[in-house]
Amino acid sequence: MYKLLKLSILLLVTTISLDAQNLFDEKNEILKPSDAFATSGYIDNDLLYINWRINNGYYLYKNSVKIVDGDNELEYIIINSNETTYEDEFFGKTQILRGELFIMTAKVENLNNLLIYFQGCSDSGFCYPLQSQKISKIIF
Repeated sequence: MYKLLKLSILLLVTTISLDAQNLFDEKNEILKPSDAFATSGYIDNDLLYINWRINNGYYLYKNSVKIVDGDNELEYIIINSNETTYEDEFFGKTQILRGELFIMTAKVENLNNLLIYFQGCSDSGFCYPLQSQKISKIIF
């Protein structure tokens, strides 16, 4: 009986140790927001284009994407996205974007006033707080 108890404890400790190791494996690493949702943009013919490259295993909430000029939220058109419906434990049924989001809006004279907002999560369950970036820093 004592040997069986020792063996059970040893198996339990080994299992817990392996699970703790898996928690910190490289494959479970959470990316920085700028790596999970790489953002770029450009201006062409007075139109502003913004692109998000969404890393595998991550997604953006569609309704979190906003372009703001001071107090005004600007309208935009989605040119390309991979949109799906997702049952979120906090937001309920919502639209998420994977892979890429490419949008277009009218050019604004002063890019220094523009901010983009977005929020997303990893498939492993980590959700980022709302992100904001100045447009002037992503235009190349």
